[in-house]
Amino acid sequence: LDYEEALFLLVMFLALLPCKAFFYRKGNLLSSQPNVPWTLAVLTSMAVLVGLLLFAYKHVEYSNELWWRFAYKADAPRSMRSLVGAGTLLALFSFYQLLRPKRSLPPLPGPEELATVRSIVAASGSTEANLALLGDKRILFSSDQKALVMFGCEGRSWVSMGDPVGPRGSADDAAWSFLELCDEKGVWPVFYQVHDTHLGRYVEMGLSVLKVGEEALVSLSEFSLEGGRKADLRRTCRKASEAGLVFEVVSRDAVPALLPQLKVVSDAWLGEKSGAEKGFSLGYFDEAYLLQFDFALVREGESILAF
Repeated sequence: LDYEEALFLLVMFLALLPCKAFFYRKGNLLSSQPNVPWTLAVLTSMAVLVGLLLFAYKHVEYSNELWWRFAYKADAPRSMRSLVGAGTLLALFSFYQLLRPKRSLPPLPGPEELATVRSIVAASGSTEANLALLGDKRILFSSDQKALVMFGCEGRSWVSMGDPVGPRGSADDAAWSFLELCDEKGVWPVFYQVHDTHLGRYVEMGLSVLKVGEEALVSLSEFSLEGGRKADLRRTCRKASEAGLVFEVVSRDAVPALLPQLKVVSDAWLGEKSGAEKGFSLGYFDEAYLLQFDFALVREGESILAF
């Protein structure tokens, strides 16, 4: 009866028990689903290696000295040490897989969550906030359900598309909740394409600021085609007018009937770009998403050339 060790472990257990809340990351040890084919393949490979080693050096009589024999042609001892090294690496990798944080991805939003998203987006007045309605990003709401963070998961990075959407106080709460969720899951939080007026929030959160591009803003109330710098633009507009092209904006009520023509334009554009549909920071041709907006069109007669 090793009561000394048992008492020591009991004291450690009682000391750690009140601290359970601080160990908030979920590990794989009790929740991981073993990959049976992968496990069998690795074990089979190890067994084959052992069999090959025994067959290749069956003429060598085993002794403990083999482990410590280092010579130019001492292939049997070298093979034995290599096999032990491979087994050790495999064991360390297995322990790492079992003890690392469990990175289960949050589910994509369902109809109820999208209804809440729609109300938050409508109240925000931000055009970029509409990207939350695409349904391709995970959604994290603030505690008062008045703000949200829309984010995608790529490797060890969880990337928020833009600033949190919603009133300032609720948006701050959503941003901190996102940071805490990333810490719990053991991943890196990223806020992509944020506004400079909110940089203080991210610095306070301990994040680094990295400039990856610029954005040009045009004041429509002051915009004009006059001046020498706008000559090319005036020429383009004149040619479009002479070709009979017409610009118009249609309400979303008229969009369902136009979807077949819009799909043709979208497919032609994708064909020219030799790429697939975009996503995350750009919209894509999804009927449920497109039916929520008005459309700007360029027509030639009854044919739609661009939208």
